[in-house]
Amino acid sequence: MEIGLVIKVGLSLVGLIWPVVILWNRYLHSSLSKNREAIQDVLLEMAKNYVNNNQMDKFCSQMDKRFDRLEEKIDLK
Repeated sequence: MEIGLVIKVGLSLVGLIWPVVILWNRYLHSSLSKNREAIQDVLLEMAKNYVNNNQMDKFCSQMDKRFDRLEEKIDLK
């Protein structure tokens, strides 16, 4: 087989395949963007439903008390 024929066949195959590759990459990019948006929406909904300000304030005050006790114990040693 001649090298020129091999090159022509190779280039024609590349010419047929590259649009498919580009379309596939575009599809993957759009689906990835949609998935990121969906995950962000879910995270926001979880934050709204499961933690309110009163619970967070209570948790922070409990943690402050624990750290204060820990500091007292460290200072005594």
